[in-house]
Amino acid sequence: MKISRVCDDPSSLYQEARKLASEIAACSPLAVQGVKDVMRFDRENGVKAGLEYVAQKNAAILISEDLMEAVNAFMEKRRPRFKGK
Repeated sequence: MKISRVCDDPSSLYQEARKLASEIAACSPLAVQGVKDVMRFDRENGVKAGLEYVAQKNAAILISEDLMEAVNAFMEKRRPRFKGK
């Protein structure tokens, strides 16, 4: 994901926002929710506690069906079909 473009007008801003939203929507629901949880936690608890929290979240995702689907899709050169599990 690349988020470094400056938009000169509302139309191009809307177009870029839709592109970014599409990229996020194509990601595993578990990963998206995990990122949101970690960002919220870090904001309220600081960096050190946030790093410990993200390590815990990452460990939990390692056993998810979505991670295995991502690996298989990569190896098979296809788009992943995430289930949020």
